[in-house]
Amino acid sequence: MSSARIAEEIRARISEGELKNGAREHSARQIMRKWGVANATASKALSILIDAGLARAIPGVGTVVAEQGLSQARIVSAAIAIADKEGLAAVSIRRVATDLDVSPMSLYRYFPSRDELVVLLIDGAFAAEGPPARVRSSDLRQQLEAAARQQWKIYGKHPWLAGALSMSRPQLAPHGMLHTEYLLEILDGKGLRVEQLMLCALSVAGYVRGAAASLEAEQQAEQETGISQDAFFEQQDARFREVVQTLEMPMLHRVAGDPELDLPLETQFEFGLARMLDGLVAYVHANDRPRK
Repeated sequence: MSSARIAEEIRARISEGELKNGAREHSARQIMRKWGVANATASKALSILIDAGLARAIPGVGTVVAEQGLSQARIVSAAIAIADKEGLAAVSIRRVATDLDVSPMSLYRYFPSRDELVVLLIDGAFAAEGPPARVRSSDLRQQLEAAARQQWKIYGKHPWLAGALSMSRPQLAPHGMLHTEYLLEILDGKGLRVEQLMLCALSVAGYVRGAAASLEAEQQAEQETGISQDAFFEQQDARFREVVQTLEMPMLHRVAGDPELDLPLETQFEFGLARMLDGLVAYVHANDRPRK
């Protein structure tokens, strides 16, 4: 019997559900005995199944049935869904495997560790939003502001992202790197040295990430307590006033007494973005002037 015919018979057993995900298939020796073929034919049959994605070889275990329909994109999508809903801490190999109804070991075929999975999640979050949106304007401030707002939007959709993304040791996430590339493109041709270019780009990206760092904590706090940010401040109001009066903090007492005071994260982001761009654009324009 040919190796192709043997592989087809095993394929049929997999399709019919007789051999489940993760089940051990015949070893080359077992195939040799059952079908009466040589070792080369048995090994070739297993290779056909592995090449077709129906089986995979695990060192120390042998050849097992591969999880059907599993892909890196599907794994990343499932992991992002968990992180978006419950936070990055909820993402584990076992949890993702459970949501996909596959064995945990099957996921290591697509990435070697959870750290590698997190990098894929970061890249996937940026990739889902498409490339940086270019504005039809030659105004530097408008271009930088639009780029910053798009990044803020991405963080808003994925509250865990800011905490996962490192500014000191940035992960190699190609779709995230495109946003840095775009900021550098906006700033190019303004008389800045390479170091200045990078510092300006990092100032924008770093500000947005820093402002977004509270998003996940706020999401988790609301999920755990069932109390919104506004309700939290209402609950804390009496105690807050007591503290600022006892320790003689007249400015905080005055601020807390303002009935129009409302500082959600969005408002804080908008105010800080405007002030940051005020300074950054002035700095760039100052460097763009001809030097005497």
